[in-house]
Amino acid sequence: MSPAKAPLRILFVDDDEDEFFLLEDLLRDTHFNGTLEWEATYDGALNRVREKQDDMIILDYRMGGRSGLDLLRVMREEGVHAPIVLLTGQGGAELDQQALEAGASDYLNKNAITGPLLERSLRYCWNRHLVSQNLRQERSRYRSLFENSQDGIALCDEEFWVYETNEAFTEFFEVRVDVHSPRVLADVLQDPQFEQALHTQVENGAREFKLPFVDKRRKREYLVSVARIRQLEGEFGYHILFSDVSDVKRAERASRANERLEFAHRLIQLVAHEVRNPLTNVNLAAQQLAELGAAASADDQTMYLEMITRNAERIQELVSRILDSGQPAEIVPAPVRFDQVVSQALAGVQDRIQIQGVSVNMDLSSITVELPLDDDKLQLALRNIFSNALEAMTDTQDPVLRIQGFQRNQSYCLNIEDNGKGMSVETMHRIFEPFFTNRMGGKGLGMTLTQKVVAAHGGSIEVDSELGVGTTMTLVLPAQG
Repeated sequence: MSPAKAPLRILFVDDDEDEFFLLEDLLRDTHFNGTLEWEATYDGALNRVREKQDDMIILDYRMGGRSGLDLLRVMREEGVHAPIVLLTGQGGAELDQQALEAGASDYLNKNAITGPLLERSLRYCWNRHLVSQNLRQERSRYRSLFENSQDGIALCDEEFWVYETNEAFTEFFEVRVDVHSPRVLADVLQDPQFEQALHTQVENGAREFKLPFVDKRRKREYLVSVARIRQLEGEFGYHILFSDVSDVKRAERASRANERLEFAHRLIQLVAHEVRNPLTNVNLAAQQLAELGAAASADDQTMYLEMITRNAERIQELVSRILDSGQPAEIVPAPVRFDQVVSQALAGVQDRIQIQGVSVNMDLSSITVELPLDDDKLQLALRNIFSNALEAMTDTQDPVLRIQGFQRNQSYCLNIEDNGKGMSVETMHRIFEPFFTNRMGGKGLGMTLTQKVVAAHGGSIEVDSELGVGTTMTLVLPAQG
């Protein structure tokens, strides 16, 4: 059982104690859960409500030299939110209107009051008070969020006249706006391009959207969130939030700059390493020819010239691969069964599977479908994935390669799972970067090429890996090429 609610404390203010007893008898005959307490004087009532001990208040209109209407006004001016019922000895539209304008929750003619009428009035006032209290709390929470937000907030009408801003907005744009000094948003931001983008979104019927904004004068960058809202008067307006992303953008730019430097460093290392050996061979062959001079036999000349040509071709191939790594893959698709492409690619690494003693569990029954694929290039991409999986299982005691075809939404998918050494989070994030490799002697171009080939087919590759557990790569191709 839930505990019984404590009765509401109702303060009755009247200079006539007999009126208190009559009202107490009426309340006792109702089902309203409340207790009545009496205060006879204007000042005593005012002091008591300042202590906020009472839940509801009933005021008599006539109180000696002062009226209950005056006391009602003072109470409301001092921030008393409790429901207040005004008792009058006479009816009249003018007095009723004055009572409501002064802040009365209800009014009753005490000459015609009954128990049910009193109960109805008290219950109505208390329920309305609870609703108003919730609204005040919500408004207070919103006001606190509005005023203390780290993001700049501007409230605008439908014409983007700003009528209120918070402290963060004032700090961002060095301008204070309120209902007494509204300003057009475009005058505050002074950016015609942003203003045009804003109006374009509105004209297209967007109710919520985000736009970037760069404050060139203060060298700050913002992400602006705009939402259409209904204002208290029933008219529509906009809630515009400015999130300062300057530091984030600077960090992103610094990160990209570091990535470019790291990429250049890896590229230089690769070129230096890969070019050094064939270049050394070219130099040695040239030196031998120079030393032999005219004494060089035809066989010697042929041998050294072939060595120079062969190593020059190796250098040219490397340069071509580097240049190709920055270009999208070009494919020539033709109808071919997806499962057959997978089987043929796996056959290309069969020797290594046997040497390492890898068990292969394969089920391609869900992808026996013709798709527009570049057979040769997709096989190359799959062999790269298979080779990486086999490399990862070099030291695995019972290596298993699982290959599972399946359908997902409008795509045909292929899981390639190994139980090898797995990858770190960093490696997972960088596995498709050109020239990134953790393998001794690797060039870091295989997975880059693989991703480009799959992307050229309109597909994608998903990677999931855990160190010491293994890696799963999921190749996803669209059902319609």
